[in-house]
Parts: sequence; structure tokens; C-alpha cells
Amino acid sequence: MDVGAAALAYLTELTHRRPRAWIPEVERLHALLQTHGDAALRALIVAGSYFVVDRVPGQAHSSAFRQSTREPGVQLRFAALICSVTESIFLKRVLILSSPTTAFLIWTVVCFAIAVIGAMSCDVMSEPK
Repeated sequence: MDVGAAALAYLTELTHRRPRAWIPEVERLHALLQTHGDAALRALIVAGSYFVVDRVPGQAHSSAFRQSTREPGVQLRFAALICSVTESIFLKRVLILSSPTTAFLIWTVVCFAIAVIGAMSCDVMSEPK
């Protein structure tokens, strides 16, 4: 299943917390993936994380979820999830409209250009004023 970092984190946690009972869960997730696609499965994983956020006993789910989304690590995970969904949508469209070789070459050139721009902006931002 290639559905991104959030799914990998979820599956890793699932296999560690339920070492003897994770196989049916993964089979259900795979069936959801086959039926509804990866974007729907990713949305389900994000929505499901709402219910498994650590919280103080008596604390409402919504305030615990809001508090956890203020953490930089969680914000970066959401950003990575959004980027992953966007990438998969564009990549699937490119693969439909062209050959796999052409799609690979275009994708590597575009991603390299984005990485260079990102690296240059990080260098500019880290220079002392």
C-alpha cells in the first residue's frame, strides 16, 4: 500500500499495538483502498486520528485535537500528507495522459527544479542579516 507517510505511521502503530490482530485491519484498509481510492483512504486515516489523539481524562476530543495540531511535528505531517495527495493526483493524471517513461522523466525534472528552489530559499533564509 503506497498511500503516504500518515498511512505508514498508522500501520506501524497498528502492528505494534495489536501484534496478533492487525492482519484483518490491514485487509479492511486494503479493501477500502481498492473500493474508494487512495485519497479517500488518506482522508479516513486523518479523520480517524481525531479519535486516537492522546488526551487527559475528562478532556474533550476537540480540545485535545486542537492542542495536538499546534505542535510543529503534527503540522509538518499534515503538510506532508497534503503534498503527498497532491502529488498522487498529478502523477496519476500524467500517467494516464502519457507513457510511464515520459511521466518519469518529466516528474524527475520538475521535482528536481522544486528541490533546487526549496534549497535556495532555505539558504537565503538562513543567511545572517
